[in-house]
Amino acid sequence: MLRASQRLRKSQDFDRLYRRGQFNRSANMVLRTGQNRFDHTRVGVVISKKVLKRAVDRNRTKRRIAEQVRLFYPQLKPGYDCVVLVKQDIVKLSPTALHDELITVFSKAGIVQ
Repeated sequence: MLRASQRLRKSQDFDRLYRRGQFNRSANMVLRTGQNRFDHTRVGVVISKKVLKRAVDRNRTKRRIAEQVRLFYPQLKPGYDCVVLVKQDIVKLSPTALHDELITVFSKAGIVQ
């Protein structure tokens, strides 16, 4: 699990990225990024009810993504806010495939060192 200082938690932070953030796509997710005023990167995960109906599935998927981000968090450049928007097929991905896809989308955004 990511520490509280490494997570996006306020709705105004999410809204700022939705309005002004740059985005990068992969097959199963969209990454919205923008710079922040901190010396560390913060990450949030969003899964709509349209994508996964049950709260149990949404929460489990958020935990899986947060764990994979935690594993490569030291490689991320400091000073960015990131929101991972999840698409339907992400539930079918193995942990290795999920990790690879996250690294790919973060690399496309230019956040991985």
